[in-house]
Amino acid sequence: MHSVKIEPKYAELSNPRVGLIALATDFRIEKDFMSVIKDQKIDFFVNRIHCYFPLTSENLIKMSGTVTEISEDILPNEKLDCVVYGCTSGTIAAGYENIKKKINLAKPEAEVTTPSTAAINALKKMNVLEITVSNRTRQKAKKLIENFKNLKIINWGDVIDFDVVINATSLGLNNEFINLNFSKSGTNKLFYDVIYNPKETNFLKEGKIDLIKDILSNTVVNTIVLDVKTDNGHLLYDSEIPEVEELKNERIKYDTQTLKSFKDEFNIYLIGRVVAFQDPIFSRAYPESAITDISTSKPYSQDSQYFLTPSDSKSREYILNVAFEACLLGFDEIQFDYIRYPDTSYQGLVFDEESNFENRTKNI
Repeated sequence: MHSVKIEPKYAELSNPRVGLIALATDFRIEKDFMSVIKDQKIDFFVNRIHCYFPLTSENLIKMSGTVTEISEDILPNEKLDCVVYGCTSGTIAAGYENIKKKINLAKPEAEVTTPSTAAINALKKMNVLEITVSNRTRQKAKKLIENFKNLKIINWGDVIDFDVVINATSLGLNNEFINLNFSKSGTNKLFYDVIYNPKETNFLKEGKIDLIKDILSNTVVNTIVLDVKTDNGHLLYDSEIPEVEELKNERIKYDTQTLKSFKDEFNIYLIGRVVAFQDPIFSRAYPESAITDISTSKPYSQDSQYFLTPSDSKSREYILNVAFEACLLGFDEIQFDYIRYPDTSYQGLVFDEESNFENRTKNI
């Protein structure tokens, strides 16, 4: 037998070590990191931090109390080059300097980054010409200049010309309003909110409304069509229809006061669009009210569209109740859309009554 002695060789340089503190409930962030660092020489380690519900500022601050312990448990007694605190809202609520201090107690040599500080660094790397910061406490805004020298600070409430505006405060966690007027900012502006619960904060809602107001101020538009009930089956207002509590299909964009402000300020005619018999949410929740596919015995679907049976009394009552509530909201006119049967030659549809010209005409 022939053998060869192999002398071990050690790499002179080790890969940078990055530690991630992820929320116990966040099942996406690790995959996102892995896709970013793929094919790069980076060693990646993760530990999870317990979070408390509901996600209020108080509970996010409470969560930060274990940051030092969680950091220490990422490669105990070993050095890390960087530690990422992966909770945007938690960073905002507890404060970046507080998070950094707690991480450095366990890993004093590590650089500390968070979603908000990473965003500023990314903007700088993208050669953004100017980054302006406005904070309710001006002194806190000034602290950012210690780390980012080229930031510009303006007073809270002032609004300047911008391309992208980012809400990096905790305002929105409890549906608070930021109370900044962007109606004179012009069109083609991007509004971004680091708050992800609720999914659409008042900041984002107001951004959309303010941009509409800008259009009304600078054009001769005298009529607006707003979705009341969408193609996806969502209601864009706070409804009191009994089925809505079960459907959980509200995606609130406006209320009576919002519509009234449009009409008072711009003397605008408001048309509410109600998508009638095309409703995937209602069809899946109440299959007995939907047109059925004989091949599956389930609600018929065509290109992700689901149709209610126009002769079904429950469907008709639900649609009319939506229209009635829209009138109470302040709409001047209701535009019913998809008041029809599916546009298909497929012969496998099952209706609750014979689908002939007489019945279709009667129901529509």
